[in-house]
Amino acid sequence: MPPVLVYSVDFTNGSLQPTVDVNNWGNMVFGGSTTGALQRTFVDGGLSLTATRHSTETAGVSNSVYVVLPTGTLSRATRLQLHAEFDLPNATPDPTNAPIPPWAVALRVKLGGETDLPGDRALINVTCQFNQDGVKLADPDRAQDVAGNSPTNLDSPLDYAKYQGLKPGWNPTQFNLDFAYSGIQAGPAPAPVHQPGQDLGYAEGCGFLEMSDSPGKSSVQRQSKDDRRLFSSTKLSTPVQAWIGALGVALGTNNYVGTFTARLKRFSVTTWT
Repeated sequence: MPPVLVYSVDFTNGSLQPTVDVNNWGNMVFGGSTTGALQRTFVDGGLSLTATRHSTETAGVSNSVYVVLPTGTLSRATRLQLHAEFDLPNATPDPTNAPIPPWAVALRVKLGGETDLPGDRALINVTCQFNQDGVKLADPDRAQDVAGNSPTNLDSPLDYAKYQGLKPGWNPTQFNLDFAYSGIQAGPAPAPVHQPGQDLGYAEGCGFLEMSDSPGKSSVQRQSKDDRRLFSSTKLSTPVQAWIGALGVALGTNNYVGTFTARLKRFSVTTWT
C-alpha cells in the first residue's frame, strides 16, 4: 500500500490545530524540558520556539511541540515518516562559552509523552545540528557504527546572517527535515541463539536534510543542498512499552550555553498500512 498523510499542522495558521487528522490524534501540545527558559510565540510565518540554557544548568534543555498519541493506538512496530519545515535559526552563546557546543532542531519518535525528562532514552532523534563549523544532518541515537562514519557538515561555515536573509542578495534559507522510521524489528532483542522470525531489537531510520533559498527566488537562482543518513537504534527496544507515545519536533541541546531559536512552519506524519 502507498504511504498516506495522516496528520499535518501548518503553524503559519497561528495554532496547533491540525489541518489533517485522519486518526483523530488531536491538537499538538507544547512540551520540552523542565530546565532552562522556554518561549513559544506565534509570529508572522510560523511558530517561533526559543530556549535558553544557563551556565548553571547541569542537564540538557529542549523546547518542543508534540502530538501525544492515545495509549496503544500506534504500535512501536510501525512505519512512518515525520516531516518538519523551519527557518530563521539563530543562536547567541554565553560569551564565556568557547568553543561553542552544538544545538539542534530534532524530529522525535518517543515512547513517552511531551515532557523531555533528563536521561530520557526512550526516543530516537534525527537532527539538523548547528555547530561551530556549520550545519549537518545528524543521527545521534545510532547503535551500529564504525570509525569515520560521523556526519560531515552540509554547509560551512556557520552563518546565521545568511540563513536569516540578512546579507545582500540572500533570502531566508528554508530547512526541510525528514525522518523515515521503521520499528518492525524494534525488539526487545531475543536472547541468543536468535530464531527465525524473532525481532532483532533494532529500529531502523533514515534522515533527510535539505537547505534551500526561499521560494521567492526564481528556479534559476535557487540554490539547494541536501544530505541523508541511514542508521539503526536500540533506544525503543525497551520491553516496557510496545506503542509510540508522542511524535514531534524540538529545539534542544545537551551542552550549549546561551539562547537559540528557530521558526517552525509545518509538521506532518505519513504512515504505511
